[in-house]
Amino acid sequence: MKLVFPHGEHKPVELHGDSYRIGSAESADICLPTTGVAEEHAVIRKEGGDYVLVVDNPAHLASVNGKLVHEKKPLREGDLLIISQVHCRLEASGKPDQNDPAQTMVRMALPKFMLRGVSGPYFSKTFPLRGKTVLGRHVECDIRIDDQGISRRHAELEVTGEGLVVRDLGSSNGTFVNGEKVSEKTLSVGDEVRFDTLRFLVQTPAVPDKPGNESKTAVSSAAEPESGPAVIPARARMLKRITVALVLVAVGLVAAWYLGYLTP
Repeated sequence: MKLVFPHGEHKPVELHGDSYRIGSAESADICLPTTGVAEEHAVIRKEGGDYVLVVDNPAHLASVNGKLVHEKKPLREGDLLIISQVHCRLEASGKPDQNDPAQTMVRMALPKFMLRGVSGPYFSKTFPLRGKTVLGRHVECDIRIDDQGISRRHAELEVTGEGLVVRDLGSSNGTFVNGEKVSEKTLSVGDEVRFDTLRFLVQTPAVPDKPGNESKTAVSSAAEPESGPAVIPARARMLKRITVALVLVAVGLVAAWYLGYLTP
């Protein structure tokens, strides 16, 4: 892999070795002489064949895909790193340098699958899924869900050649697909995945929900306290009005009979 800088302030760095020190010092393997970058700010290190970003000092700000790194974070192709204020991205070696005007710009491919929240604080939020994605409460999870009912490493979602697979990682409160508790399940677009009580829909960027899925979601959401008061259907409102009118007519007839208006 190689580290490229979208703003063009530094040359791309090919990653072939086992360790790369990032910092503002001239002796750093990846020298970033920028305000906010410490002399030895972070390290990209190979562990088990994959690279991880290691941050030993919590005062050294570094993030991966918008999430602050505490201690270390596994890195994957396409990840966006921010070292203090310096943006960089991991790409596969041999890809064209997008900062070179002679090269054709290539858009990053859209994810094949994504999760969209349909309940709780994650309602309408979307999470793109590429490769293996771990969901849980721990700060190092790819999708961090800060909820007491979610385990530290709750479930894993993997995009394979055959589709999207969800695996429960021994969570306390379970993983459910369309209401059924599962340990591992291949998902389809439109399936509802629930982690404890938090519900998500499986979608693709270009494909809407399955027909009728939105209405099913709306009904189930209306039945839950978190989704607000239930909406009374128009038919029920009409029946209620007719019932009230009949009761008023009956009361009027009884009053007229009592007063003698209906006596021959």
